[in-house]
Amino acid sequence: MAKKTTIYEPLRIVSDAVKKDGNVSFGFDAYANALAEMIATKDNKTPFTIGISGKWGSGKTTLMREIEGKFKELNKEDEKENTNEVSKKPSPEITDQFRRIKTVWFNAWKYKDEEQILAALINVIIKKMEENDTFIEKEGVKKLIGYFKRFDYFNTIKEVAKGVFKLTIPVDPDKILQFKEEKDAPENKYKDYLSFYDIFTEHFDELLWKYLEVLGVTESKDALKKIKNPDQKASLVIFIDDLDRCPLPKIIQVLETIKVFLDKEGCVFVLGAAKNIIQSALENNKDYNNVDAEKFLEKIIQIDFSLPKKTHENSESFLQEIKEQLGIATENKSLLDIAIEIILPILDFNPRRIISLFNHIKLQVAILRHGDNANQVTFEKMILWRTLEIYNSVFFNDLVDDEKSYFIAKDYIEELRKSSSEEQLEQLKNKPKVEKHLVYYKDEKIQNLISSLALTGEEIKTLISYTTTFKEDKFDNIEEFKEDLYKREKEAKNQRIDYKEFIKIDAGTYNLEDLGKEEIKEAFYLAKYPVTNVWYKEFIEDGGYKKEKYWKNKTFLKELKTKEPKYWNNAKFNQDYQPVVGVSWHEAEAFCQWLSNKTGENYFLPTEIQWQAAASGKEQKKYPWGDKWDNMKCNNVALGLERTSVVGIFKNGETHETVADMAGNIWEWTNSKDGSDYVMRGGSWFNGAVSCRVAIRFISYPHDRYYGMGFRIAHSS
Repeated sequence: MAKKTTIYEPLRIVSDAVKKDGNVSFGFDAYANALAEMIATKDNKTPFTIGISGKWGSGKTTLMREIEGKFKELNKEDEKENTNEVSKKPSPEITDQFRRIKTVWFNAWKYKDEEQILAALINVIIKKMEENDTFIEKEGVKKLIGYFKRFDYFNTIKEVAKGVFKLTIPVDPDKILQFKEEKDAPENKYKDYLSFYDIFTEHFDELLWKYLEVLGVTESKDALKKIKNPDQKASLVIFIDDLDRCPLPKIIQVLETIKVFLDKEGCVFVLGAAKNIIQSALENNKDYNNVDAEKFLEKIIQIDFSLPKKTHENSESFLQEIKEQLGIATENKSLLDIAIEIILPILDFNPRRIISLFNHIKLQVAILRHGDNANQVTFEKMILWRTLEIYNSVFFNDLVDDEKSYFIAKDYIEELRKSSSEEQLEQLKNKPKVEKHLVYYKDEKIQNLISSLALTGEEIKTLISYTTTFKEDKFDNIEEFKEDLYKREKEAKNQRIDYKEFIKIDAGTYNLEDLGKEEIKEAFYLAKYPVTNVWYKEFIEDGGYKKEKYWKNKTFLKELKTKEPKYWNNAKFNQDYQPVVGVSWHEAEAFCQWLSNKTGENYFLPTEIQWQAAASGKEQKKYPWGDKWDNMKCNNVALGLERTSVVGIFKNGETHETVADMAGNIWEWTNSKDGSDYVMRGGSWFNGAVSCRVAIRFISYPHDRYYGMGFRIAHSS
């Protein structure tokens, strides 16, 4: 048999990354133009901050990149390819209206705490300056950068974080940073910090204005006094993206760091985050009551811009661009429009999810083209097929289980559209295999999809075959999945979950991601679920907050204003089988002491090694269910539940012999310390894939009581 000749054709996809020139449009052009004008208008005094709010995947990063691209237009600049040179176009000057803009991007979520965030932000700005070879080679500039380079501010600030100095929060913007020297603090460390403080306050402004070309590189900082309103000439715009990707306490740390720059003329911040997450971070911080949180946010963010809700109308240009990039702009428009009309609302008009679907379909069509089956399926038919799957998975799965179901549906719908009398319709109902799907056949969207598909017998066989192949990677309907979750939650309440069940974790060597090989010397039992409200209620009613003998930190107990978890009366979090939240490490530890005293057994919070061994097993899995992230395997931010879920309802591969809910839903306290703080594991309902990995550690003060914090207990074998 002759070997099949492989014919390669271009396989185009839509990139989620935005081109440097900002030309990829998500319908945000008008917004980007207006915001860029606002930032660049020279009469708008700096410093100020713009907050761009929107859900995950809604296009915050895209808009921010487009804003950055608009500055090049306003400044009449071109970047030369493959160089770091910038050349001015021979065009009319517009600096009478707009100031010159330079930009820097900062990913705050990478850094552990506030001290590192401040140091890292300064470091990113310095590195951005160093990209301009002509600028940094100037003697005056080299000397200024040398002050920062010579001083290892990262290491000094890490020492600060370890407790050599204590940070007074909230940061006073007038004094930038205040540190209290401890009696036993080594004198050289104190001098090191003062050195950093002096360098930052004394030299940063001078370096910034030279970088912005307001001061000449050879001019001294005294020359700045002679320049009236220097920020009218130029400003540095600092983009901070994915702020809502940070755990809530870190969001506060980033905002406090921004406060440090609020007296820095020439600085503008653009924050990308969901506003409700920032508000939650503030409202759940012990240093802010609701009024203080609101005032703080107003002080930090002067312009609050929320991305408008997307519709079919304002998504048109975005969809057109997708079709052009995929090379399908000239193909059968009507079929695509049928699919798009149905699918966009289901995908919440989310650009990232739409791009993912289109790219996946292009790949599937290409695989069919390279396969042995001669019956290929066009892109238009594949997108209709996938739309049917996303729109109604129950009906779709019935079609996949029996290929005849498609033709029964097609024939019935054709007759249904022709028939007019009640008698004719009644006769149609009695046809074999029709009654089961009658409710679906009457759905106008299903009618349009089935009729438009117009599949042959061979095509339906091919699609069913490849649907089974791609089942693991299918694009799921989140809204339908959420509806199923609600049903499971109701069922769980009726079935009365065994919330006190424990699972045995065997002794042995565990190869743990990021930790390496760790020995569990003795087997132990770990609670199958996090501690639920109904169980924690027993602790409260049995005098848990009244008997000091359960509490290692009696001062914390005395200072608690209400003797119950912080969100005990919040309907979003207080159902019986939801995990208890708003509990500090001290409360979790007191619960263990109470239960030990009550039962005579030794109950305790697991160490982080014990926790990770139970979550990943001996296979070093990245997630409790395996190595591949899946939004549908746990309660995470992508689902949009915006609350905790009933324990044990996610089908993520557990059996009756394994622990549940080890990813998402809540961060769980452990008994492992990091300095004076405690390690939490597991991610939560407001986190994504990164935080939900079993290896991820989150460090928190033992008195913190956020609505994503709970715990799970263990006992000795």
